[in-house]
Amino acid sequence: MLSVKASGPKTRRNGLTALQAEELNYEINSMSTDEALKSLESMKSTFPAWAWKEIVKLTPLRVNHVTDPNWEKLTPEEETARYSQAYNDIRNVLDAWENYDSSAWREEHGRTHELIVSRAVCNETAEHCQHLRGHLPPGGLTPKPKWYFNNETEGKLTGEPRPFYTKPITEKDYVPGASILWLRFVDKEPNAWQIAKEVKTKSGVGLLPNMEKKKGDKPDSKAATTPWEYQKGETVTRSRTVVDPATKAKTQQRQWLRWIHEATVAEVAETADGTMVITYETALPDDDKGTSSVGTFKMPLSWHLDDGPEDTYNRSFIGFVPEGQVPTEHLKSMLDWNRILRKKVV
Repeated sequence: MLSVKASGPKTRRNGLTALQAEELNYEINSMSTDEALKSLESMKSTFPAWAWKEIVKLTPLRVNHVTDPNWEKLTPEEETARYSQAYNDIRNVLDAWENYDSSAWREEHGRTHELIVSRAVCNETAEHCQHLRGHLPPGGLTPKPKWYFNNETEGKLTGEPRPFYTKPITEKDYVPGASILWLRFVDKEPNAWQIAKEVKTKSGVGLLPNMEKKKGDKPDSKAATTPWEYQKGETVTRSRTVVDPATKAKTQQRQWLRWIHEATVAEVAETADGTMVITYETALPDDDKGTSSVGTFKMPLSWHLDDGPEDTYNRSFIGFVPEGQVPTEHLKSMLDWNRILRKKVV
């Protein structure tokens, strides 16, 4: 629900004193999600069409109120109305609500386990999985290895198997509920949520394998005139000289090591095609567009264990923590088919 804010005990906002605003906020924040949604539905006629559309887009109301394929976009007429002076007040309230905290969904999902996002990237999907397993990991890819490593070394969590962070070497490392974290070199400097910072496993395995160059080593790429040179520190970069096939001009290519993807292990299965690791994850942006954007995937164990060639480095690590307090009651509500399907399920 939208909250009312006031800046001081004598300040009035929309005719309310700060105390009255605080009381109203308390009443709103005490509502259950269903109560809040019903209250919004009862107020539908008081909202302009563009405002109602935005409220539906950003709340679970979209489950029952979306009837248009372009439900996320305002029409030109709605855009004009949104920015008209007549709607300054409600526009300011909605803007403040939408931009209050872009990461607030993590704590909220960790608390309620309700489906509160309309889309999610790989690490956010994995974080949803960990919330359902009773944990609230940090957001983004960068802090995950350290979080798993710290849980392993501190040993405070109960349960079996014990927490671990490791470079996988056999199928036994792929424990259901574990996170798989992949590395990749990229041409653009990653942001703070993606950059790979140095962290070693308990057995001393780091982000890179032993890459000592031997005399006479040649570049992997035909376009390169020099092998990769690695610069190690808190973060890892590499560089080499490449030649443009068309112009023959030489340029310096630089790449950064980043965490590229996260998936959650469902199980390891023996199939007619060999040993497969089955995961729950999102598809990568460069994957086949016919592939589901989120769901279960399977890849050969051999592919998971392989670092790949130097140019397309694909090393992965696994982090695991045993199940905490699983939100059983919340799961019952989430998996209630009568909340998912229009047809009544007996």
